[in-house]
Amino acid sequence: MICEACGLPIRMERRAHNLFDIEHHHICQRCVRKYPVVPLTEVIPIEGGEIRLTTLIQGRRRAHPTAHMSFMGPMVHMVSKIFPRDIVLWFDIVHDEDIRLLDAMSLGDIHALTVYHTINDKGEKP
Repeated sequence: MICEACGLPIRMERRAHNLFDIEHHHICQRCVRKYPVVPLTEVIPIEGGEIRLTTLIQGRRRAHPTAHMSFMGPMVHMVSKIFPRDIVLWFDIVHDEDIRLLDAMSLGDIHALTVYHTINDKGEKP
């Protein structure tokens, strides 16, 4: 397989216990260290509830979003298990317009999972 972040081949160590396992990652170990997965959750108040925006990768976007998609599955499973009544949405990239649309729909509590953080901070200044 080819790494989606750097374009180099992904080297997999095969041992007796993982010889026939299917590799689902689209990113090599070097790029995982370069672009670490550090989930950050921020709460955005909306009409009738709140949006909990969980972002996997902090900082500037450099890798293709599919590089970190293998980390999104466990996040969706965990959030839907902890908050079974809330709506879980999955975005590659969230923009300000997406938040405004979700606010206008008044759906209640929403968990938005995204790979990259692109929302501009336009809040009130103290």
